[in-house]
Amino acid sequence: MLASESLGAVFPRFCPVPVHPLFAGATHLRLAANEMLYMPEEPGAQVYLIVEGEIRLYKINAEGREFTVGIFGPEEIVGESELLSGSKRGCYAMARGTAHLLALDKRAFLEHLEASPREALELMRFVSLKNQMIERKLESLLFKSAHAKVAEQLLALAEQHARPAPAALGLGAVAIDYPITHQEIANLIGATRETVSYVLLDFKASDLIETGRRRIAIRDLEGLKELARA
Repeated sequence: MLASESLGAVFPRFCPVPVHPLFAGATHLRLAANEMLYMPEEPGAQVYLIVEGEIRLYKINAEGREFTVGIFGPEEIVGESELLSGSKRGCYAMARGTAHLLALDKRAFLEHLEASPREALELMRFVSLKNQMIERKLESLLFKSAHAKVAEQLLALAEQHARPAPAALGLGAVAIDYPITHQEIANLIGATRETVSYVLLDFKASDLIETGRRRIAIRDLEGLKELARA
């Protein structure tokens, strides 16, 4: 379970909520890596519970730059907002790697909510957590420096995917067991790939991190935390 202060992480992971009963009668859906689940302006016809894999929600601006709203994994749901509001899809949803989901039609979903106030309350809790994450993410994007945003992102990844690092990296070092590119980090924090690469090089030169092919290890957690607060 994530601590409350973790909700501002740029790379969110929410506490799983018991929404499985809402998906009684749902159909199974499997997506290949980078396969699209839905796109902007499509009608919100289904809601999805992620069983395995990850779904990335993102937007594209007029210049063609991508901005990742969030990446969601097992036990989390996507596509619920449009069903509840009656609006069209507002972003792209794509599988990050292969994914297995449960898909439930809008009518059945709303009927389940009406019939079960307890499950409706759990869904409200999930949506509230998601809204808090988005609000804090926007605050970070607006007011923090590139160094602070990258540091915050690395700490969020470490919180969710940490494993012991080689002893040569020093006492207390942790490896991030999650392959991610500079471009993916840039999309998550609203920066360019070049900016992220520069910041990571700066962190490495300062002995804060060690980098490899799509892998990062943190050598100085406290140093990164100080930068993230800046």
